[in-house]
Order: sequence, then C-alpha cells, then structure tokens
Amino acid sequence: MPLLPACGKYRQVIVHLPLFSGYQNGPYGPIQMTNCNNCNTEIAQHYCPNCGQAAKIKRIDGHYIIHEIEHVLHFERGILYTIRELITRPGQNIRNYLTANRSRLVKPIIFIIVTSLIYSLINHFFHIEEAYAGLGEA
Repeated sequence: MPLLPACGKYRQVIVHLPLFSGYQNGPYGPIQMTNCNNCNTEIAQHYCPNCGQAAKIKRIDGHYIIHEIEHVLHFERGILYTIRELITRPGQNIRNYLTANRSRLVKPIIFIIVTSLIYSLINHFFHIEEAYAGLGEA
C-alpha cells in the first residue's frame, strides 16, 4: 500500500482497484477494452497509446463537417478580417506575419484557395468576365 506524507507523518492510503471485466472506468464513463482500428494495439483509454487515434470514432454529421472545415481553414479572426487588414495595412501585416504573429491572419495558401473559390463562384453565377470582354469590342 502506498504511503503519503501528511504533516510530517505518514498515513496509509487504501487503493481500491476494480476487478478486470473487459471494461475500465475513464473520466467520461466506462471504456470497453478494444483494439485500435489504425494500428491494432489494445486500447484501455480514450485514445490509442501507440498512434493517438480516438478509441470512439465520431459520427460524421453536419456539425462534424462544419467543425472540420473550420479546423482546416483555421479561422480565428476570419477571412473578412484578413482581407480588411491586407487592404488597409498590407506591408505591416505581411511583415508581422513573416516575423512574429501568424495566428491573427488566415494562412496564405488557404487564403488564396478560398478567395479563388469565391471569385470562381461569383464569376460563374454573375458572368463578370463576359462584361469585360464586351467593353473591349466596342
């Protein structure tokens, strides 16, 4: 039995361990002993100790998809904030991004992809380039 110090003296601490029955109590309730779907290691926790994959895979629904898109795009301040900052103070924001603070703005590659997607959708539905082609012929 482990002993813990208490005011300079030692006191006994009794540890009760449940009998193994295929389940182990975790912080969110019991977890069934299973094998990892990724590396086939035995899991007795909420995450695989070998590869880190979650023991219980989340269901893919609308909330999950929106969360994953936000995670990939990493919008802390948003794309509109990035556009406003690049229009009002482009040099200062680029310099700050390269030297120190990268968390405020959207990542450059993601920014290019998202703005290209927005431009392509607007051009497809509103035919912006066709209006420019008509001006050159007149």
